Amino acid sequence: MADKNTNISRKKVIVEKNKRPVSTVNKRQAVNTNSMNPKGGSVNNRASLGREALKNPKTEGEDKNISTEKAIKTEEADIRSDKDNSSALKRERLRKIITIISGVVCILSFAYFTYYCLKADGTKKEAEALSDLKNSDVLASNNKKATVTLDLLGDAPDILEEYRTIYAKNKRLAGWISIEGTDVDYPVMQTTNNEYYLDHDFDQHEDKNGSIFIDSNCSIWPRSQNLIIYGHNMKSGRMFGDLDKYKSQKFYEAHKRIKFDTLYEKGEYDIMYVFPETVHEATEVTFKYYQFIDANSKEEYDSNMQTMAEMSLYDTGVTSQYGDKLITLSTCDYEEGAERFVVVAKKVK
Repeated sequence: MADKNTNISRKKVIVEKNKRPVSTVNKRQAVNTNSMNPKGGSVNNRASLGREALKNPKTEGEDKNISTEKAIKTEEADIRSDKDNSSALKRERLRKIITIISGVVCILSFAYFTYYCLKADGTKKEAEALSDLKNSDVLASNNKKATVTLDLLGDAPDILEEYRTIYAKNKRLAGWISIEGTDVDYPVMQTTNNEYYLDHDFDQHEDKNGSIFIDSNCSIWPRSQNLIIYGHNMKSGRMFGDLDKYKSQKFYEAHKRIKFDTLYEKGEYDIMYVFPETVHEATEVTFKYYQFIDANSKEEYDSNMQTMAEMSLYDTGVTSQYGDKLITLSTCDYEEGAERFVVVAKKVK
C-alpha cells in the first residue's frame, strides 16, 4: 500500500509539472534567447530591424553622396559669404573714396568762391580808387591829347580834365560809365582786340571779372553813331552783373538814365529798348545788334529802331531819329533761349 501511495504522489507531481503555463516557458525561452544573443537583442527585434532596413535601404555610396552634397552646400555658402564680405569691403572702400573726393571738391569750391569774392571785391575797390582820380592832377599832363580809336584821321579834342590822370595810367581808357541803383561805375576801355578785356583789368592784370570795354570796330572820335559796350554778367553784381535788373519795368521806371562819358565829352542817355537776344550765325541774314554801329541811311536806321522796338520787353515811350547818338550795353544772359541781354539808350545831354 505504501508503494502505491508513493507512485500516486509521483504521478501528481509529473502532472503538475506538465500543467505549467506556456507563457512562463516562453518567458524563460526569451530570457535564454536574450542571454544567448547579447549583441543583437532578441531574434524578433533583429528581424524587425532587418525589415526596417529593407524599407529604408541606405548603402555606403549613398551616404558618401549625401556627405558630398553637404560639403558642396557648405562650400557654396562659404563662397557666398566671402562674396558678400568682399562686396561689403568694396562698398565701404568706394564710400570712403567718394567721401574723400567730395571733401576735396568742397574745399576747392570754397577756395574758389573765396578767391572769386576777394577778386570781385578787389575789382570794385580798384574802380573806386580810379574814380577818386577824377579831377586829380596827379600824373596828369594838361597838354595831353590822345585818341583811343582805330580811326586816326583828324585831330582829337582835349581829354576831359577829370579823366587825364586816369588816362595817364592806361592809354587804353576810352571813357566812364555809371548807372544809379547798380554796381555799374567803371572805366570803359578799348583796344584792337575784343578778347583782351574779357579777362584783364584796368592795370592789365589777368582777372576773370574782365573790364567794361567798347567794341574795337567803334570809334569815340570821330564818334560812331552807336557805341557798343560789353561787360561780363558777374554773379557778384560786378561789371554788368546788375544790367539784367532792367528786365523789370519797375526797375526801369526808377532808373531810366545812364551816364556815359567818352574821353572827350560828357553824356547822359535815356533808355529806349531792353531785350534778350541770341548770337546768330555769320551767314544768317537778320538784324544783329552787335553789328549796328553806323547806319548807311535813314531808312536803315529807322528799320533798326523798329526791329529793336519789337524785340523790347516793354515800351519805354522813348523814340529816336536818324542822327542821334546811341550806346548799346551788352552782357551775357543765362536764361534759357537767350545768350545776350541788351540795353539801348540815346544821348539826351
